[in-house]
Amino acid sequence: MTNDAGKLQQERYELFDKLFTGQIPKRVPLGHYVFNPFAIQFAGYDLFDSQWDTNGLLAKACDEFCSQVFTDIVPVASVIVPYPYQVLKSRSYKMSKGGFMQHPEISGMDAEDYDAFIKNPFDVMLEKILPTLFPALDTDPVTRSVNMAKGIVAYREEQAVMAKIRSDATAKYGYLKPPANSSGGGIKCPFDFLADFIRGFGNILIDCRRHPEQVIEACDAVFPLLIRKATPSNPHYMGTTSITTHMPGFMRTKDFEKFYYPTFKKMIETFVDSGMGVRVFCEGDWMRYLDHLRDLPENVRLRFEYGDPKIIKEKLGDKHIISGLYPISILQIGTKEEVINKAKEYLDILAPGGRYYFEFDKSAITCQGNMRENIIALSDYLRDNATY
Repeated sequence: MTNDAGKLQQERYELFDKLFTGQIPKRVPLGHYVFNPFAIQFAGYDLFDSQWDTNGLLAKACDEFCSQVFTDIVPVASVIVPYPYQVLKSRSYKMSKGGFMQHPEISGMDAEDYDAFIKNPFDVMLEKILPTLFPALDTDPVTRSVNMAKGIVAYREEQAVMAKIRSDATAKYGYLKPPANSSGGGIKCPFDFLADFIRGFGNILIDCRRHPEQVIEACDAVFPLLIRKATPSNPHYMGTTSITTHMPGFMRTKDFEKFYYPTFKKMIETFVDSGMGVRVFCEGDWMRYLDHLRDLPENVRLRFEYGDPKIIKEKLGDKHIISGLYPISILQIGTKEEVINKAKEYLDILAPGGRYYFEFDKSAITCQGNMRENIIALSDYLRDNATY
């Protein structure tokens, strides 16, 4: 690490340390990032070839992005990589014809399996759900063990490559470096876990009508497994465990309060009590649920996809840390002037008083239209002008 990179890293640590503890940093921290496919297209490489050549083309694409786009965190994040899922013949994650990994609607178990799942969710996941989602595991015990080992090795190899890419970028460009082993990665809250992988979006909403008590009991049953998965060995408020949310925007408020919110809140409270930093991506429109978010422990990091920034700031800005809302779509279709003016608009509303950092409203996956030149112009503007 150069002296300049080391100085930047220390400055960035101080920025986020103040942000995460309710103080006002000297400028707005920049937390916007893109996924691998965006960086690949940004660098002009082939999407298919680069996702299979992670040590070569993908690493070069990530460095190209880092060299031109200013932000305070490692700005390239790993979306689902294809190799481990191909090994397992995945039905839950597939590469589209365009080269993007997608998560189709799928159910890993039937409604009649709820009682067994509630009794022992781990066993049911191993014996029924995984073989359903990954047909390479739906075979005799010996072949299943071999295929599982292949999938695990492939996954760990790809994660090691991405970890090295992030580590190299952190050292070269001086990005924020939280304490070692202080982040728990990404996790679903119990209801979303059931919706995404166990029953599917459509089935889980039907289950709330036909099997309400079993849905509640299933959320409680899987809760300890999810907590264990996402709790790092060295919990620290400077680390991050991210909770992505999918179902609240599709639920009636009374159903959200009955089925979703209890274990959602309990999960966040459990993480915060252990000393972890918790980030929630409030996907969809959460304006109905601002009072519920207000009731969460202090300094939870709330990234919003949609909503009125003025109301969000008014209701939550003195207790929680707000990000998101900036429409990534404007990067694709807008002029540089429009992109910067939109940033000024959100900074004027959300930055005063602190507890805000810059982030997009959605994940940046595809680099299309005017995105390449606009994301550079936006980042340069924020670097020089984003203050409280």
